[in-house]
Amino acid sequence: MHRPEKWQPGVSAASKVRSVARQALAARLERVGKNLKRSAQPQGQADNIHRLRTWCRRSAAAVELFRPLLPKKEARWFARKLKKIRQAAGDVRDLDVMLEQATDNPPLAEELTKQRDKASQPLGKLHKRLQSGNEFDKRQRRLLAKIDQPKKRLGDWSASRVGKQAAALVGLGERSLRALEAAHEFRIACKELRYVLEIVGSALPMAAVRVYALLGDLQQRIGIVCDQAAAEKMYRELLMKVGRPQREPLRAAIAKAKKARAKLLKAFLRWWTRGRRAAFHKMLVQAGLLEG
Repeated sequence: MHRPEKWQPGVSAASKVRSVARQALAARLERVGKNLKRSAQPQGQADNIHRLRTWCRRSAAAVELFRPLLPKKEARWFARKLKKIRQAAGDVRDLDVMLEQATDNPPLAEELTKQRDKASQPLGKLHKRLQSGNEFDKRQRRLLAKIDQPKKRLGDWSASRVGKQAAALVGLGERSLRALEAAHEFRIACKELRYVLEIVGSALPMAAVRVYALLGDLQQRIGIVCDQAAAEKMYRELLMKVGRPQREPLRAAIAKAKKARAKLLKAFLRWWTRGRRAAFHKMLVQAGLLEG
């Protein structure tokens, strides 16, 4: 069974935690900085926005994973800033997804383009503030210079640290996911564990590869439901702001998104059976993240 391409190279159960943490944080924060710069340009491309949002989540997952070993002040600063950048990018990303779905509706696409231009402005302001005095890079250097080294090697340390996260995820997956809020919370937890496995997965038993694959499947299946829900919500908000000529295409888009959301959620709930949940739990045990 091959290790996934996105997993951090050079990692094993015997690795020193500090060196893995330094490598993971440096690589992820560098990607955030690069994609923030690209996204802050006028008419930043949809791919850059998507990558920025994803690398913010990956970086935040790394900060949270290694938080007990990081300088508190810098860890708090990065947690806050990464969340702020991700949320700003998320507003633009939602509109990009909606624009992809509105190619056959020119009046709606025109209105969405206006809203996207407006939503992208906070990213430019964030980039300008973080570049002022080179604050992002200075904070990053301080963060990486002061990482503690625990007594345990990565295999034992990560099984203990990530095990709590895995147990919480199982609890979320056992709840009723009929409510969109519950499904969304479960999806975010799946993402976070998946991003953590990209760092420490090679230090765990090979079953972690299967866990990683299933987390990606879960993330995708719930994600398309959440995309439709986000579109429906934003269409409703736009409906209150636009003139009468734009309202009819928005009402049609709301009805279409609502119908798609209900259909996709129903399909996911049929797929996420008791047997599949039990198999997921067994994988986590085999990966050393839960006790049998």
